[in-house]
Amino acid sequence: MPNSPIQVVLNTNDFIVSRDKSGGGFHKDFYAGKDAEFVKHKNTILTQLNIIRKNQKENEYSEVSFAKLTLKPSALAKSHRPTQTIFKGDITPIVGAGDLGELFVELQPDSIEKVSAKIKKAEEETRWSPQSEKLQPNPSRLRSELGSIRKIRSYAAADKRKFSVRDGLAWVSESLTGGAYIVELFETLPPVQNWDNLPDEKFNLYKSFVDELRSFRQGLFAFRLVGGDEKTIMMGVRLEESTEPSSVQLMPTQSSIQRPSRVINVNQDASEHAKLLKFLDSHPLVKKIMLPPIVTQSHAKDSLQIGDRYSVPAVEKHKEYPIIGIVDGGVSSIMKDWIEDRWGFLSRKDKDETHGTFIAKISSTVRV
Repeated sequence: MPNSPIQVVLNTNDFIVSRDKSGGGFHKDFYAGKDAEFVKHKNTILTQLNIIRKNQKENEYSEVSFAKLTLKPSALAKSHRPTQTIFKGDITPIVGAGDLGELFVELQPDSIEKVSAKIKKAEEETRWSPQSEKLQPNPSRLRSELGSIRKIRSYAAADKRKFSVRDGLAWVSESLTGGAYIVELFETLPPVQNWDNLPDEKFNLYKSFVDELRSFRQGLFAFRLVGGDEKTIMMGVRLEESTEPSSVQLMPTQSSIQRPSRVINVNQDASEHAKLLKFLDSHPLVKKIMLPPIVTQSHAKDSLQIGDRYSVPAVEKHKEYPIIGIVDGGVSSIMKDWIEDRWGFLSRKDKDETHGTFIAKISSTVRV
């Protein structure tokens, strides 16, 4: 009975099944057959870690630091990242990423010793395993991860700020900027009442940041910025020409969200701005120091008005166009000259081509 609700399926292998997620194959050896080079690379990474540890001890604000871990171009795949054995999340959490192949790693005072001890255990001779009548490198995960690293270094002031004190002061003095430097942090500062529950290292990291801002006796206003990306922690820091005591707001408040109603006069003392920027450059918690944007209204009038008539431009022969795939309720035949192919899975009564046609015409409509 073809219309029976009960059917017996015999060819079950022809249906879609869950993907087999079991692992297989060997880890990649970035120094296969080049053991002398691997030993040199291993010692270089250990030396770089020692330099970072030295910088940690010398930092006046906190021994917690952040490092920039750069991977080799051939190690950009997630499976090659050195985060399962060397930079494990419970010891050295990854707190962000920069350019292609750059990871930011948090390092506690004892993290470097643990990472260095792990690296020293990486085998220094290539391990081979026969496969398909030829030898294949079969390194440990540890050697593979170590080989994927290009270099590691302290996150420095040059990574944080790309403008001079003079240029910064001139920019924030413009009335349309709001007068505040935009400061991105590696992590969120918790409410002060929760600091007693923190480890000593994190307590010192947060306290030194807030205390130094408050050391500006008057005119400094630091406030948490509200943004669309919850993972990006931003603060505004403004030096005002004011006798008001300095204020540091760690949580977003209504006053920091709303546009100030009063006129803000930016402190014109270059030495004060230099002092502030030097502190932000040096503090481990700071990731980026940026100048605020200036948003202005365009003077160009929109030439397109509601009710105007439009037509679809003709396809020019012998001209190459990009191919755009539109997943929607359909595209009207008005675009027929531009349609290369279409696949329809909806019945005519279920189609609504209005939106799909609008999307198709966004970059090609002209006014008549």
